[in-house]
Amino acid sequence: MDATLLRRAYALMSLVGDVGLVVAPALGGVLFAAAAWSPLAVCAVAAVVAAVVAARDAPAVGRPGGPHADRWPLASTAMRVLLAVSVALGATLGLVDVAVLAAAARWGVTAYAGFLLGAFALGSVAGGLWFGRRQWLRPPQQRYLLAVLVLALAVAPLLLARNAAVLAPLLLVAGLGYGPATISLFEALDVLAPGSGTEGLTWVTTAEALGTAAGAAAAGTASVRLGTGAPFAIACVVLAVPAAAALLWQRATAQAPKPNTG
Repeated sequence: MDATLLRRAYALMSLVGDVGLVVAPALGGVLFAAAAWSPLAVCAVAAVVAAVVAARDAPAVGRPGGPHADRWPLASTAMRVLLAVSVALGATLGLVDVAVLAAAARWGVTAYAGFLLGAFALGSVAGGLWFGRRQWLRPPQQRYLLAVLVLALAVAPLLLARNAAVLAPLLLVAGLGYGPATISLFEALDVLAPGSGTEGLTWVTTAEALGTAAGAAAAGTASVRLGTGAPFAIACVVLAVPAAAALLWQRATAQAPKPNTG
């Protein structure tokens, strides 16, 4: 498939997920205001319906063939580096999510917490649409690391927010980096795990989930002991350090002399 069309397909996948992240927090806030149990009921019904539809429409797929089909995705150092950055990305998302909720509670605007989280997802939608429509010369692994680094830097201004009216647009801007990172991640897996994209994606999503759980746990403690801005500061450092280190490693690897096989 043409690289541009593939990027647009990945942008569409990212867009669908982010639209859900925009709608779900806002809808959850409205449902919770109506009845505390209703968001859980809606999630339960939606999960069952989605599982039934997916099971009914899923095609029968055999094991992929090709010269790389039996290669373990994590055999590649570049793939392990990407996995480590994905853990940091998940931790950042967990830190930011809990920090937003804690800030909303402290400011007395808990009912608007879902809309604040939706602002971040809306920024991701906008960033993904912009990113997916353009041609890029850099390899996807490098684009992923650069997008993650941009996201880390965009999280830093969240420390300045002292009310929801300031936090919402800052979250919108921060979210602009997440969509491009997701799209580039999908493309990078095609390069780093050819023939094993599904397994590679499983490793990455698991890494992000572990990071998110750890970040959420750390954010709760940091918010109580250090204030609502602390998780944002931690998120910036946790994401920026491994992303910058990975970019430096990538540059050093590219400049290293190639072994003479002649």
